[in-house]
Amino acid sequence: MTMKTNIGLSLLLLICSYSYGQLSTYRYAQPLQEHTAQWHAIALPTAIFKHLNTDLSDLRVYGVTAENDTIEAPYLLRQAKSKQSRTAVAALLRNQSHNEKGYYFTFEIPNQKVINQIELQFKVQNFDWNVTVEGSHNQQEWFTVQENYRIVSLHNELTDYEFTTVKFPKSDYRYFRLRVDSKKQPEFSAATVVLDEVIEGRSISYSGYTWKSELHKSDKKTELTIDLK
Repeated sequence: MTMKTNIGLSLLLLICSYSYGQLSTYRYAQPLQEHTAQWHAIALPTAIFKHLNTDLSDLRVYGVTAENDTIEAPYLLRQAKSKQSRTAVAALLRNQSHNEKGYYFTFEIPNQKVINQIELQFKVQNFDWNVTVEGSHNQQEWFTVQENYRIVSLHNELTDYEFTTVKFPKSDYRYFRLRVDSKKQPEFSAATVVLDEVIEGRSISYSGYTWKSELHKSDKKTELTIDLK
């Protein structure tokens, strides 16, 4: 939770029951430490959640001045759960070539950033190819990053399906070379180089709990009861 206030306040975290404008109507209050910074973050105390609506809509932050006036402080709620992050990285197509093994496409990452997938686009449809990805810092020595990775395109009157994203472990090579194992010209169209990752959230682990399960045969459900400290 983030809050902004411009004066020194004795802060209260309030769970309101009827009127949000009057402090006398709250059903639960949690003192907060005083802060002097204009912007600051406050982790919600665990004890307050049993008093809150599930959507946290009844949460209010009030400040009490030296004159005993109350000021409601604005805030933003920010969940600390895990989230997916997708960052596109600039890449240049440097070379295209082919031999008896297949067709090669070499990309340069000018800023040499970490990536872990390349999204490919082709003009042709209806294919089933394997792709090998190699990485190099100088285009002299190449290292295998991903091998025999399958990409597929299927388009007809019954289906419209493509899977052409090649995924591999995080790598920071300056050059990436893809070999498409195809006997025909794949008619490469474009590629998007991406770092796709999960940014882990913060969580609290609880220990010392007990639980029991009960099977309800009539409605084919199992009821699980967990008692925390």
